[in-house]
Amino acid sequence: MGRLAGRTASPWYAQLHWQILIGMAGGALVGALLGERVWFIAPLGDVFLRLLRMIIVPLIFSSLVVGTAGLGDAAHVGRLGAKAFLYYLASSSAAIAAGLIAVNLIRPGVGADLPLEAMPHGVEVGAESIGETLLNIIPQNPLAAMAEGNILAVIFFALIVGLFTTRLPEPGRVTIMRLAQAIFDVMMLITDFVIRLAPIGVFALMAEIVGTTGLQAFPPLLMYMMTVTVSLAVHALLTLPVVL
Repeated sequence: MGRLAGRTASPWYAQLHWQILIGMAGGALVGALLGERVWFIAPLGDVFLRLLRMIIVPLIFSSLVVGTAGLGDAAHVGRLGAKAFLYYLASSSAAIAAGLIAVNLIRPGVGADLPLEAMPHGVEVGAESIGETLLNIIPQNPLAAMAEGNILAVIFFALIVGLFTTRLPEPGRVTIMRLAQAIFDVMMLITDFVIRLAPIGVFALMAEIVGTTGLQAFPPLLMYMMTVTVSLAVHALLTLPVVL
C-alpha cells in the first residue's frame, strides 16, 4: 500500500494521445509557416508509414498461428473457425452498411478542391468476380503474398499452418508454437516502439499536408473524421450490442 500511495500519475504531456495531438497541432503550425519549404521534414512521415507497414504481416501471421495452434484439436478449430467466419461476415456487412449510409448522408469531400501535383495512377475499379476474389484468398506462393501485403492470403496461410500444427507430434508442435510465440512477442515489442514514434510521424505528415496543400485541406478532413466517427459510433453502440 505504501508503494502504491507513493506513486504519482504521469503528467498529461507524457501520455501518448496528448503527444499525438501536440504533434498534429505542431505539424500544422510548422507547415503553415514554412509552406513548400517543409520538404526536409516530409521523410520522417514516410519513415513512420513504412515502419507501420513493416510490422503488419509478421504480426498478423505470428498471432494467428499462435492462436489457432493453441485452440487444440482440429475439430474444435474447425467449429470455432466456422462460427468466427460467420460472425466476421455479419459484423463486417453491418459495418459496411453503416459506413455507406454515413457517407451518403454526410458526403465528405464533396466540393473539396485540393491542389494535387499529379493525378493518382493505378486507382481502378476491381474487375474480379466474387468467386475469383474468394479463390485468390488461397495463395499460390505464401512468401509472395507476404511480400505483396496480401492480408487475406496471409490470414488463410496462417490459419492453415496453425491448424496443421495441432496435428504434429508433440516435439514438432511445441517447437513451432514456441517459435511463433517468440516471433509474436518480438513483433509486439517492435509495435510498441513504432507506436511511440507516432507523435513524430504525425507531426511530419501534418506538416507536409499543410505545407503543400494549405489550410484548405482541413474542412474536408474534418468532414471525413466526422463521417468515420459517426460510422464507428453506430457500429459500437448499435450493431455490436445487438450481436452481444
